[in-house]
Amino acid sequence: QAAPTRLRWTASKDSAAGVTAAYRAGCRVLGFTGTHGDPELHGTNLLGLGAKMVFSRMADLPGLVSSFVKYS
Repeated sequence: QAAPTRLRWTASKDSAAGVTAAYRAGCRVLGFTGTHGDPELHGTNLLGLGAKMVFSRMADLPGLVSSFVKYS
């Protein structure tokens, strides 16, 4: 397997401002919806701001990061 030619960061953010900032900084963003009163609506908003995927259980983060990095 070839080594990556450039370092890419993955960020997990739960706010619109956080997702926007991470996206603008060039990160691949996972949007966290578990702290929001309406996770489905919040997830839609985070995806619209640049999150590549959303999740609602922090316990899922390690597996998501692993698969996200592997297949991105």
